[in-house]
Amino acid sequence: MALALVGAGGLLAVACAFAPQTMVRITGGGSPLEVRSILERRWLMEQALRQITAHPLLGIGAGTFPLALREGLPPGYRPEPVHHVGVLITAELGLPGALLGLGVAGAFLRSVRRGASPEACALAASLLGLLVVSMLDHPLWTLAPARALGACLLGAWAGQLQADAEPALTSSPRDGSARGEPAEGSRNAGRKSTPIPHDEPSIARAAPIPPE
Repeated sequence: MALALVGAGGLLAVACAFAPQTMVRITGGGSPLEVRSILERRWLMEQALRQITAHPLLGIGAGTFPLALREGLPPGYRPEPVHHVGVLITAELGLPGALLGLGVAGAFLRSVRRGASPEACALAASLLGLLVVSMLDHPLWTLAPARALGACLLGAWAGQLQADAEPALTSSPRDGSARGEPAEGSRNAGRKSTPIPHDEPSIARAAPIPPE
């Protein structure tokens, strides 16, 4: 819940900081450059849905979405991937790719609450930010630096979760509990004490003196 509130607060702060651009994106009017960007994104999404409908099972092949746009490209438009990683994966890899992507995202979202340390929360917030960005642009799927960033953050987050799940080693090494050995008291608890025999002290007796 706290992570969701932080994310909502960050989104609101960004929307307020870029209020003119946000209003242009929402209303579709204003700057000609922003209007062109909206039209291009809409056209790319239509083409992606068309490719998904034509090739639903295996897709058109990884990395081939811009090549599929060469025919029928409007004047002034550039052949580039659709700005939505989920739709792009479905168009290029078909149903198996879509299921795999949903599985990875679902496993991540289910495990977010497991992180209790500040480090795990910070890494989870970064991954959630990448997840939101992937719904607005495509570098996480198409560019190697973005893929490396996502893989590093995912690995660091998984490692932090594992570290948080391990019990803290608070016992001292003298009793062996830190090494998984039973403590000294538990090792001797089942033993019956056996008295240690002691030798009787020898008493030297003087020999009788014969009479003269």
